[in-house]
Amino acid sequence: MRFHQLGPDFPEELIDDLLEGDAVFLCGAGVRFPQLPGFERLVTNVYARLGEEHAFTAKRYEEVLGALARRLVRSNDVIDAAAIELQVPAVADTTHHDVLIRLSRDSVPVDTMT
Repeated sequence: MRFHQLGPDFPEELIDDLLEGDAVFLCGAGVRFPQLPGFERLVTNVYARLGEEHAFTAKRYEEVLGALARRLVRSNDVIDAAAIELQVPAVADTTHHDVLIRLSRDSVPVDTMT
């Protein structure tokens, strides 16, 4: 079964398990696009919001945020800045999320949804 013409063909056994409540589809972080920043942009925006220069090249962003928090007088400024960056816009595009919710409840293929 295909939920979308460009999507994978799921085995019937997996669909049966899903309908019986014995399987769960998990979605990756990409579903947040375009609403929220990815980790790299989040870290860059936090540094900019706090008026700090960054020189990180390795993609170890959690360590970069931790190092920034240790450098600041008030380490919670990092948390506060990240919270601002991660606020969902007042008018959010929830199209991806709506489809996921619908898929979790219905057996109707995505391409037939309006």
